[in-house]
Amino acid sequence: MNRKFIALGATLVLAAGLGVTPAVAGTPTTHTVKVAVKAGGACTKVGAKATISKVAYVCTKNTKTKKLTWVKVVAKKKVLALSAECTAMKVSNDKTQQMYATALANIATMESQIAAFETSAASVTGSSGDSLRAQAEALRAKVNPLKQMVLALGPAVSNAAAQFKLFC
Repeated sequence: MNRKFIALGATLVLAAGLGVTPAVAGTPTTHTVKVAVKAGGACTKVGAKATISKVAYVCTKNTKTKKLTWVKVVAKKKVLALSAECTAMKVSNDKTQQMYATALANIATMESQIAAFETSAASVTGSSGDSLRAQAEALRAKVNPLKQMVLALGPAVSNAAAQFKLFC
């Protein structure tokens, strides 16, 4: 009788060490075997997922061995790569926007300088004042057509920017 208890105790200790639940009379038999999850290790169900130390694994069928194995999941980096056409369009669009803004700023600067020149010319009397006022009018006559051309390009520049945003 003592041998039976020793044999039963040895079986329980061995089963506990392996992670197997032994069959006891009158109880259903279940086997729970703990397998360490590691890349290349065996797994039991395709698509099963596990995370060990912040590393994700998924169970997949190995194409060479036809066995189920754990595969390390590599997080994909989101890369927004523009096509060559979009890259060229972006460079062109940025340059156009910058040039348009510079042209508007230059025209505003010229207009303020002409206004200051006109103010100065108003305080001068005689033929010198008339000459300064004529020069101010000549400058304004040259700046106004440039201003009209630049302002006419505004909708085209805005449209190009909108098309870039739409297609790229």
